[in-house]
Parts: sequence; structure tokens; C-alpha cells
Amino acid sequence: LALAPRAEELLAPPVIFRSTFASKLDPERLGESRVVIITGLPRMDAEAASRLERFVRGGGGLLIFAGEETEPISLTENLHRGGRGILPARLLPRETRPAEGGEKKPRDLATGHPALSIFKDPEEGDFSRITVRRWTRVADLSPDSSVLARLDADSPWIVERSAGSGKVVLVTGGTGSFGKALT
Repeated sequence: LALAPRAEELLAPPVIFRSTFASKLDPERLGESRVVIITGLPRMDAEAASRLERFVRGGGGLLIFAGEETEPISLTENLHRGGRGILPARLLPRETRPAEGGEKKPRDLATGHPALSIFKDPEEGDFSRITVRRWTRVADLSPDSSVLARLDADSPWIVERSAGSGKVVLVTGGTGSFGKALT
């Protein structure tokens, strides 16, 4: 739903799913893509990170779900680089910390943002149905980044940053909870 345009007269963009490891990103395939979605990243080398950074700075979109399969140290070293890279924040070790009285629920959702506007109408998607049990804490948010949703005052959940002509959106958890919001 998030990838389909809202105007009926427009055709939905073609979506091609490719299963690959970021360490094996093919520069030719990146050139054919508008958006790269990473849903788990056990390790990323400097060469793959450099390819991704060129892709984003050249106008591409990068959506990263920092789920349980993601190795935060590698991603931080290669894509954040002390704030000089494209990652909007430094990733800290993963924690499981339920909120007092239960699990974390996303809050402060920026429904005015184009990527999240579908959630303005609960008939389209209902974020209140999402619970988050595990997430990757972040620190050192880039001054030019925007927090699009939080788990609590100290825990950004969705963070966006422009880099060159492109954008990076970091979700500090996995993809599993999103299905609940759209069903």
C-alpha cells in the first residue's frame, strides 16, 4: 500500500523483489532501482556501504529495518561513520525492554509525512495495533534527521534523513509488526 500512488489515474510503480545480501549489492542492479529495502543485515563491508551511499546520494531511497538479523556495529561503522555517512543515527546494541505494564506501542506518528499518510485513516492502516518487543536503540541523531515515530521519549522508532538527492529511512525494529497495522 505504501508503494502504490494514491491517484487512480496513475499506475502503481513496478516492484521487483530481489533477495540478496548487502555485501553482494550489484552496482548495475542498484542503477535500475529507485528504492532499496534492507530487512536484515548480518554484516556489511565497506565496499557495499560505499555503493549504497553513492546510490542514495545520487537520488535513491534506502529503507532499513534494523531487526534482529541486523548487526548494528557493522551498519554503524559503514553507513553512519560518526555522522559523515547516510545513516541518520548511530545504532546501539539491541534491547528487549517492555514498557511498564506491557509492550511498547509506537507514538507521535508523523502522519503528515508522505510515507506515513496512509495511517491518517484507521480504515487504511491502524498503527495502534502494533506492539514492539525488540528494537535497536539509537544515539547521535544527525541534526538534519527527522523522527517520524517514537516508542518513548528516548527511543526513536522511525527516523528519516536526506543525503544528497536521496533519502534514508531507518526503522529501529524488524518488519513483523507492520503486517498488523495493515490488516
